[in-house]
Amino acid sequence: MLGNQHVRPEISIKFQTIRLLLILLLLMDFFTVHSQSNLESILPNDPPTGKELEKIQREHDSAGLVTNLYSSSGLLETTIRYDWSGNNWEPSFKSDYFYDNQNRVIEVESWYWNAIWIRNVRHLYTHDPVGNVLTDITQTWNNAWQNDSKFTYSYNTQGNELSRMYESWNGQWEKQFRNLTSYTSQDQVSVFLIQQWDQFQWKNDLRSSYTYNSFGNPETLLVENWSNQWVNLSKTLNTFDGNQNLTQTQIQIWTGSIWENDWLYKKTYNSMDQEIIRISQTWDNGSWKNAWREEYDYDQSNNKIEEIIKEWDQNQWKNDQRRTWTFDSNNKVTNYHWQLWQSNAWEDNARTAYTYNAAGDLELEIRELWRNNSWEFDYKRELSYLAVSKIDELSREKMTKLFPNPANDLVTVEIESRPSLPINGNVTLYDLNGQEVLSRSLTNSSESVSLIELSPGVYIACINVSGKIEYQRLVKK
Repeated sequence: MLGNQHVRPEISIKFQTIRLLLILLLLMDFFTVHSQSNLESILPNDPPTGKELEKIQREHDSAGLVTNLYSSSGLLETTIRYDWSGNNWEPSFKSDYFYDNQNRVIEVESWYWNAIWIRNVRHLYTHDPVGNVLTDITQTWNNAWQNDSKFTYSYNTQGNELSRMYESWNGQWEKQFRNLTSYTSQDQVSVFLIQQWDQFQWKNDLRSSYTYNSFGNPETLLVENWSNQWVNLSKTLNTFDGNQNLTQTQIQIWTGSIWENDWLYKKTYNSMDQEIIRISQTWDNGSWKNAWREEYDYDQSNNKIEEIIKEWDQNQWKNDQRRTWTFDSNNKVTNYHWQLWQSNAWEDNARTAYTYNAAGDLELEIRELWRNNSWEFDYKRELSYLAVSKIDELSREKMTKLFPNPANDLVTVEIESRPSLPINGNVTLYDLNGQEVLSRSLTNSSESVSLIELSPGVYIACINVSGKIEYQRLVKK
């Protein structure tokens, strides 16, 4: 492209800003307040009860399959990853989840497959009475569990994280670094401090200080680096309109003696407080110069349906790329389309189609790339679900028992809740692909079921007694 050359802000920021942003991005991900809800990085969002199956395929070759197994109360028990060997699915990794009597995760154990399942890594969690994580210990397997690293947390009475300390194991726990967080009276972060352990004491490393307006929106962020004293590194200034929409963000870098402008982001909103224009500018020779412009459009349900990105070139805005989305009546995205501006026209680049089942769960995602004037398959993602009925609300006790579990060639199904009543039920086993592999009727309160015809592995037992259904995991040795 002729004329002034601009690179997207994400990749063109000055060296110090890149370093700063990398640090801040790591901090945002690494030092998130760690309470029970923060285990969402481990547990799926809104997991369906029963079994969820996810299959991924890339470039015409099946690449991966993920199966999640849940307890009858909806707790994730096992996640198994399979890879396509060319002829069939081969297991590669799995994780087992364990809970205390308050359904809090206390252990996550990971395995890898090498003809048999081999232990690899596990996390051990402890909690305070309200569910905040107090410790997270990582251990590795080498004929026995060996300590590797540990995070220790503390909280204030509002449940906000005050400190997080990282230690590594070297025959004993050795301190490495920690972060300390203080809050305003409105539970907003006021100071975030990172310190490194230097043999005998904590030494400052990085400090971020925040201020807020009367509506609680962040107005300033000052980042400082420690060099025998606090030294300015960067400053971010936010401006809001009367509806408290963010209208401007200005980033400045400390040169050693003065603040120097770096980037400016301006936002415009419509009467519905939807962002419709975002302009990025760089500081060049004492003035702001346009770099990028993004324009947005929405449907009547407030879904974003179009995004156009333009580059400032030769004193005018020129199209660069366009993204569009379509939605169904339930406001679920059904199609995504990405185009690039080539030779004064929009040229297709990629598209993705989504389909859902009757419950609104994503079933199929297919991505295609535009190559040589036609659409070529790139990626497919399939999900299937095995629904599970709720536990009988009149009784928190399990209706059935499966034992032994793991089992060899025989497993006993015992109906516990109504041994004196006639039994009218059945037990059905499913493999991890959701295929039925065995079904037997149940007429007695205790019956043995032969597993001789089944291969070793993990199965889902669906036990139906007089219309009441329970799912349990069964392992065949």
